[in-house]
Amino acid sequence: MARTCHTATLYNLRGRYFSNAPNLPFGEIYHPRQTKEKALQAQIVDKIPFDMVDAWLERNEIAVNTKLEYMPQQFAEARVKYASNPVDFVLSSLLRHCTQSISEGASPGVCNRKRRKTNNSRQSDFCDKTEKKRFIDGAVDKIAECFSELNGAECGIILKCFVKLGYKNPQLQARLIRKTVERGQIFTEYGLLSALNTIVDCLHDSSSLDDVDTPQRLFDSVSPAILKNLRKFSLKSLSILVNILSRSKFNVSRYLNEICNLILSENLSLKQGDDSNLTSEKKEWSENVVHFIANGFSRKNILNKKLFDFLEEHIKPSCHNYNVDTLVSLCNAYSKFGPANDSGYLELYCLLAKKIIARKNELTNRHICVVANAFSKVLVCHEHLLSVIDRILPIRVDSLDHRQASMIIHAFGRLKYKSDNHVLLWNKCTRMLEGHSWQSLTMIFQAYTKGEQLDDVTSRTFCQRFYQLFLSLDESKSSGTTKAENLQPITLLSLVYSLVKSRILFHTELLLMIANECIKCLNIYKGDEIANLTYAFSKIYSKYNATCDKSGNSDSQLVEISHKILLNICKILDDPRADIPTFSVVKIAKAFGDSSFIPAVSSIINLVRRNILLLETFSYSHITILINSLSTLGAHDADLLTILQSIKHRKGTKTKIKNTPEI
Repeated sequence: MARTCHTATLYNLRGRYFSNAPNLPFGEIYHPRQTKEKALQAQIVDKIPFDMVDAWLERNEIAVNTKLEYMPQQFAEARVKYASNPVDFVLSSLLRHCTQSISEGASPGVCNRKRRKTNNSRQSDFCDKTEKKRFIDGAVDKIAECFSELNGAECGIILKCFVKLGYKNPQLQARLIRKTVERGQIFTEYGLLSALNTIVDCLHDSSSLDDVDTPQRLFDSVSPAILKNLRKFSLKSLSILVNILSRSKFNVSRYLNEICNLILSENLSLKQGDDSNLTSEKKEWSENVVHFIANGFSRKNILNKKLFDFLEEHIKPSCHNYNVDTLVSLCNAYSKFGPANDSGYLELYCLLAKKIIARKNELTNRHICVVANAFSKVLVCHEHLLSVIDRILPIRVDSLDHRQASMIIHAFGRLKYKSDNHVLLWNKCTRMLEGHSWQSLTMIFQAYTKGEQLDDVTSRTFCQRFYQLFLSLDESKSSGTTKAENLQPITLLSLVYSLVKSRILFHTELLLMIANECIKCLNIYKGDEIANLTYAFSKIYSKYNATCDKSGNSDSQLVEISHKILLNICKILDDPRADIPTFSVVKIAKAFGDSSFIPAVSSIINLVRRNILLLETFSYSHITILINSLSTLGAHDADLLTILQSIKHRKGTKTKIKNTPEI
C-alpha cells in the first residue's frame, strides 16, 4: 500500500520528475514507461520520504557535478547511482528509517512488525524505543566517522531526518549547520532550508549550546548565505523560507522585505514579458506557496499592499481547489489590513466566505473561531457564513474551550449579529469565569459591554474576577514565576477602554492595578492605542479628581497615577517621530479638553502643527472639536487658532451651500 501511495503522488507531480507521463484523469496512477522513469522510481519509492525527494535529487545533482571535473557525465551519473561509500550508507539508512516510520505510523524500526493490542504493549513500546536508540546511536557514530566528507546538501538531509525522527543532539546539529555554510561549500537551497528550520524549531531554546554556537549566532551564520543566494531559490523554496522565518523569534524583517521585493520584481518582469530568468516552477503559484507567503508575511506584520494584491490575483481564480485550512488561513492573513471596505478586499472576503460555506462539513472548532474573528476584524457581516457557524454551534459548544467561545461571542458582538445561540454561548462563557485567561476574559467582557443591556450584578462579577487575576499576578511576581504572556499590553488597554466606555468605574482598586501595569508599558503603545489610552485615563482622572479628598486613599492614588500616565503620554506626543494617525489627533485633543488637563496644551499645539497640512481633510465637526479643546486648555497660539477658524469657516460655507435647496 505504501508503494502505491508514493507512486500515485509522484506521478501526479509528473511535471517535475516524469515529463512524459500520459495525461490521465486526476486520481489515476501514472505508471512509469521509460527506463529512466523506472530507474528513478526504484531509487525513490519506499526509500525516501516524499517531502525530501527534491533534497535528494539536489544532493545527487551536486555529487554528479563534482565528479564531472575528472570524468565524463555518464560515468559520473553511474558512480553516484551505484558506487557505495560511508556517506551514502548513512543517508540511505536515515532516509529509509524515516520512510518506514511514516508508512507504518509507528516508531522507527518496527516496519515489519504487526502491533497487537495486548497486555504486552508497554514491553513492545520499550523495545521500539530501544531499537530506535540503537539505530540513532549507530547513525551518529557513522556521521562522526565521515563528517569531513559531507557536503552542504548531505548535512541538510541529515538535519531533516533528525527532525523527522525527533532526535535532538544540539552539539552535532550545530556542527552540521556550520558545515552547511562553511567556506567552499556549493550552494544548496534545501540544505540551507534544513539548517534554518533546525535552528528555529529545535535549537531556539536549547540551553546546552556553548557561547560560540548560540541560536542567534547560528542564525547569523546561515542568513547571509540565504540572502546572498536568494535569487537562486525556487518559488516553492521561497515560500518555505518565509514560513520558517515567520516562526522564528529573531529579527527577520530585513529578510522578509528582501523576499517581498524579489517576488514583486520577478512578477513585474514576468508581466513585461522578460521571463528569461524565471524557471517554470517559479511561475507556478500552488496552494501551499500562496498559503505560506500570505500567512508568513501577515504573522510578522510585513503587510506590503502590492504583494497581497498580487497574491489576491492568484487566489481568486484558483481558491475553489483550496482546502479549508488554506481558506481560513487566508481570511486571517488579510484581516491584518483592517476594514475590507478601506483595504479593497471586500470582494475577496465574499469569495472566501462562499468557498468556506461549500466546505462547512470540514470546519473544526479552530476554523470557526478564526473565521469569525477574521470577519469581525474586517467588519464584514456575511450573514450566510455567520448563519452557517451559528447552526454548527449547538453541536460544538461543549467542545469549545474558553478562548474559542470568547472569540466567537466577541466576533458576533462586534458585527452586531443576532445569534440564535446567544444564550447558549453566554452560558458557556460565564458559567466558569475562573477558567478564562486574561485574553479570553477581556474579549468576553468587551462583548458584554457592547451589548444592549448592562446589569450591575454581572458587571461586579466581571470586575471581581479581573481583580482576582491581578492579585494572583502580584503573587506570582513576588515568587518569580510570572510568565510574560500572562498579561499583554494590548489586553490591558482593551480592558481599561471597555471599563471606561461602559462607565463601569466603581471598582477603584481594580482601576488602580490596571493603571500601575499600564504605566510600565507606555512606550509599547502606538498610534490609535495612544488615543484610546488618552481617552480612558483622561476620563478616570476627570471623574476621580473631582471627588477625591487628597487623603492618600485609593481614590487619590488613582488620581495621582492617572496624572502621571497623562503626563507621560504628553512626552510621547512631543516626540516628532511619534506615529499618530491623523484622525486620532482629534480624539486625543478632545480627551484632554474634556478633562481640562492643562499640562497637555503645548503637546496638543505641537501635534496639530505637525498635521497642519492634513487639516483640510478634517470635517467641520473635527475642526470645531480642535478649536474648542484648545480654547478649554487655554491655548494662546493665535496663528494656529486663526488657521483653524479659517478652515472651519470654509467648511461651514461649503456645508451651507450643499444643504441649500434649489429654487
